[in-house]
Amino acid sequence: MIRAIFISGFSVIAASLMGMSTAAATPQMLAVAALENPQNLVCENGVCSVELSAICLQKNRRFPGSQSVYHPHNPDSIQLVIHDLGGNELRLIADDYVAIRSKRSFTAVTVRIDESTLKSLGAKDAAIVVAEDTTLVPDPIPFDNYPHTADEIAYTAGPLRILASGWLAGTGEQTVAAKLMNQMLNGLSGNATGENLWQTSTGLGKTPVDPGAIQAKNILDTCIAKNTSDDNANLRRCLELKHDSTMYRMNLEFWDASKTGS
Repeated sequence: MIRAIFISGFSVIAASLMGMSTAAATPQMLAVAALENPQNLVCENGVCSVELSAICLQKNRRFPGSQSVYHPHNPDSIQLVIHDLGGNELRLIADDYVAIRSKRSFTAVTVRIDESTLKSLGAKDAAIVVAEDTTLVPDPIPFDNYPHTADEIAYTAGPLRILASGWLAGTGEQTVAAKLMNQMLNGLSGNATGENLWQTSTGLGKTPVDPGAIQAKNILDTCIAKNTSDDNANLRRCLELKHDSTMYRMNLEFWDASKTGS
């Protein structure tokens, strides 16, 4: 029922917004949640990746596809942190090495890099750090008759992105819950199981006291209870749905506050 309600609501909004911008080929600019501490990249089948939570900053532009290409407005805002075999740390501008793609419309993006590229850099391990107020700008679409203008990008990455921090940063219940769900989704990529996912991915005790953490732990417990097959793929789908519905609700509040496109 929850899934049906979310998909139905999302589809109605998507249809109405797409009707407003049928001529717009370029997708929305996105705001991504900060990662104060390095989030380890997890490597599988030659590709190392991490997922980031996101919200849409531009209600009047079309939703990104599942693999829309993005770049940080400020290149320094997303850094690739590597440690070599000698334990030395090196921080690089991530956009010079990684690919940033939308994942599930505007609620999540992935940062990916080939494992061979990391090896060529001499990395023993690698992680991503995301600064506060990080904004992602989509690649220009060839022959687009409605491209982003310099003024539009400046306004969206400036005042609108600062406003979005009211939802992406801080200690609000939904903000904390979304952050912890994102950590658990990245933990699943590291092959953690449902039983140990909470502590290994969040570092919190079994009985959290913060309201946002309590909400996230209850969501995990519900998803584990529904996952009768002990299949991490099923657990992931459940957490993705809960994460995305939380991000979507926050995005609706942001759109209402910003009146973007009105």
